[in-house]
Amino acid sequence: KFSEEEQQRFRDAYHTDVCTDEEILSTMRDSWKRFRYVLDPHTACAVHAANRFGRESAHVVCLTTAHPYKFLETVQRAIGVAPLI
Repeated sequence: KFSEEEQQRFRDAYHTDVCTDEEILSTMRDSWKRFRYVLDPHTACAVHAANRFGRESAHVVCLTTAHPYKFLETVQRAIGVAPLI
């Protein structure tokens, strides 16, 4: 079990967020249009949250969590093309 002080340090160091399906699709589209980079839906949610949180912090790290091909239908709906394997 973590002490109250340790729990507070975690809260101070980490940020959590949620986003809607449409925000995920929009983030996927934006990444494709701006960078020609295909995000999977999970990573798109993280990027969306990082963009919101990033306005308050100079340092944000977002790691890719899955290959877009695992979410073929969602990727095609978001960007109009299938990701390469």
